Amino acid sequence: MGAGRKAAVFAHAQDMDGVASAAIMSRYLESQGKEVEVDFINYGTIQKDVERMKELADTDIYVLDFHFDDLDTFKDLDEVLERGNKVAYWGDHHPLSPELKTAHEQYAAITDLFSPSDRCAAEIAKDRYAPTDPISQKLAQYAHDQDFYDKEIDTANKMSDLISSNYDKQKLVSMMKQGETWNDELEESWQKYDNKRQEGYRNMDEKAKVFTYGDLKCAVSLKEPYLSGSDAGHHLLEKYNTDMIAVMSPSGVMSFRRADDCEVDLGEIAQMFNGGGHAYAAGAKLDHKVKTDEDYTRALETIDGRLTEYFG
Repeated sequence: MGAGRKAAVFAHAQDMDGVASAAIMSRYLESQGKEVEVDFINYGTIQKDVERMKELADTDIYVLDFHFDDLDTFKDLDEVLERGNKVAYWGDHHPLSPELKTAHEQYAAITDLFSPSDRCAAEIAKDRYAPTDPISQKLAQYAHDQDFYDKEIDTANKMSDLISSNYDKQKLVSMMKQGETWNDELEESWQKYDNKRQEGYRNMDEKAKVFTYGDLKCAVSLKEPYLSGSDAGHHLLEKYNTDMIAVMSPSGVMSFRRADDCEVDLGEIAQMFNGGGHAYAAGAKLDHKVKTDEDYTRALETIDGRLTEYFG
C-alpha cells in the first residue's frame, strides 16, 4: 500500500496460529520500514474489536486467522474505511460461504482465503510474505503443530497454554518476531498456570451439568477466569465423554467445542448467543455476567432453552 502509511495487524486472539500470524506479519512489515500496531480480534467480542478498528486513520489493516461470519459486520467495516484506512490483506483458512468469501474479497486488496486447507493462517502468511525467512518458517511450524493438533513440539504446546491463559499476547509477538520462543520467564509463568489449571478443573467439575437432546449430550460448566477456554473444553469433553460442550466464564463469554465424531455445526449454535465461529469450535457471549449461583442457574436455563430449541 502507500509509502509512509501506518500498518495495523488484527489477528485471532485465542490460539497459536493467530499470535504466530501476527508475529510473522509484523516482522515482515517492519522489515519494509513500516510502523506496526498489533491488535487481536475474537468471535465472542467482535463488535468491541471492530470499534478499535474505527479509531484508526490512514492505516493499512492486515487481518489474519479470522473472518467475519455475518454480512452485517461489513457495515461496520465501511465506517473503518471512511477514515482513510484500507484492508491491505485478509488471510484465513477456515470454511466460508460463497457470499462471505465474495464480501471479504471486495473489501481487501489481497486475500488468501483457503478452505479447506492443509495450511494454517501463519503458513499462508509466511508463504506469501516471508517464504525463505527462517524465523517465520519456525513460527509457522509451531502454528501448524497446534492448529492441526499434532502437538509434537513441546515449546509450542506450552506457548499455546500461555496464549490461552491470557498471557500478554503483545509481549509474545514482540519476542516471537525476533525469533525468541521460550525463556525462563515464560517457563515460570507456564508452571504457575499449569498448577492453577488443575485447581480450575476441580472447580469446573463441581459445577458441571450434562444436558441430553435426543441422542446428543452436552456438558456445560463455568470456568475460572484464568483457565483457558480450550483447556476447559478439552477437560469437559474427556471427563464427561459428551458430544459437545459449552463453557462460560464469569464475564459471560462462552466457548463451544465438539467431539471428533460429532457433526453439529457449533457456528450455528453460537449465533443463537450473538456469537459465531466454525463448525467445530465457536464463541459467543451471554447477555449477563455469571458472578453468583443465581447467575449460573440463569445461564444454565438460557443455554438449555436455546439448545432445546435448536435440537427440537
